Amino acid sequence: MPRTQTKTETSTNPLSQAFGRRVIELRTREPLMTPQILAERLGVSVQYLWRVETGRQNVSLRTLARLATAFDITLAELFDGVAMPAVPLENRRYTKTTDAG
Repeated sequence: MPRTQTKTETSTNPLSQAFGRRVIELRTREPLMTPQILAERLGVSVQYLWRVETGRQNVSLRTLARLATAFDITLAELFDGVAMPAVPLENRRYTKTTDAG
C-alpha cells in the first residue's frame, strides 16, 4: 500500500528548499554538528531532519524555535538568506467565505 503524505509533509517547493539549504548551511558551520547530533538536540528523527534539509518537510513553530536554540541564533537569523518566492494571487490556496447575515 503506498504511503500517503502527512499534513505537514509536502513535496518540495522553493521556500522549503531554501530553508532546508539554510539549515544545512548552519549545521555544517559547526565542525562536530552531524545530522544525528542536530536531530537529537531537536528531539526529532534523523529522517525528519533529512526531510527538512531537502525541503520535503514543513516545520512547526516549536521546531523553528528549537533550531534557533540549537544554532544559538535568533529566529530572524534562522531565516537570513531564505527568500520568500513570489506567488501569484490566483495560485494561492484559500477559500473565500461570505457572511450569510
